[in-house]
Amino acid sequence: MNFNIENVSREELIALYRNMVLPRTIEEKMLIALRQGKISKWFSSWGQEAISVGTALALRPEEYILTMHRNLGVFTSRKIPLNRLFSQFQGKLNGFTQGRDRSFHFGTQE
Repeated sequence: MNFNIENVSREELIALYRNMVLPRTIEEKMLIALRQGKISKWFSSWGQEAISVGTALALRPEEYILTMHRNLGVFTSRKIPLNRLFSQFQGKLNGFTQGRDRSFHFGTQE
């Protein structure tokens, strides 16, 4: 497969890469925590960062994206504050559903 990146600047390529590295880094840490028994669940999107990141970055900021699974890259690419995102995962009041559930299945205007 050949990719044509003639019209993509070095800065854009680096930004794409960084947007994929952030969810991968979070994935690595969360999978370690899961194996150590520090968390009870984690639905991994390991290896699928380009799908969620690419989709999120292809949209305009005012456009909606409705995710289901393996969506960490969407949240990080849309610059959802990590403290709120992990509060959601932990079922804390600062989460998007004010502690009513512990998943990444929520909606937000952010």
